[in-house]
Amino acid sequence: MFMDHSFEMLLKAGILHRGGHIREPGEKNTIGFDQCVRRALSDGKVKFLTDEEALTLQAINGLRDAAQHHLVDISEGHLYLQAPSTIPATRRG
Repeated sequence: MFMDHSFEMLLKAGILHRGGHIREPGEKNTIGFDQCVRRALSDGKVKFLTDEEALTLQAINGLRDAAQHHLVDISEGHLYLQAPSTIPATRRG
């Protein structure tokens, strides 16, 4: 769950760094994980994810949802396999 939240914060930072917005006009809360991925993948102004990176991030988010609702117990080793494939997305300037 913490890894998922960390990636959401990194996505929001990347969007802001590229001049994008993370809050819809008139909304009190910022956009969620899925919207962050969509913007980072397809918004021409801020695009910095590849299709593969977006799929990996969505898979991690799906694992978080399953773990949060006690549908699956994910080992730390499994997360170690997932996390490195998202590193390139967080290192781009």
